[in-house]
Amino acid sequence: MKSIELTEEHKSKLLEMYNKLFPKISNSIIDDDGFINKYFHQDGEHDWIPLIHWFEFCMIHLIKKLKINYEYAGDHVISLIEHPVDYLYKEFRKTCYEKI
Repeated sequence: MKSIELTEEHKSKLLEMYNKLFPKISNSIIDDDGFINKYFHQDGEHDWIPLIHWFEFCMIHLIKKLKINYEYAGDHVISLIEHPVDYLYKEFRKTCYEKI
């Protein structure tokens, strides 16, 4: 099975959703392996720590935060012709911006 490609556009969308929906843990990046990392500074030390893989973040945390029915999302996100990030970003835009 071919893995799902994560483009720079997808990374940008994911970070926008991540920063908006999880503001207390923002200031993150997505590394080349697809992990969302957070920068931390403690006692003069600077480092990036891996937090969660982007796909796990989408399928667990974004679905919950956007209040998407998990069974429905599981059926549709995985079988979508479009990329899961694109699907979730559309839901994010409806939830976070169209209600304003």
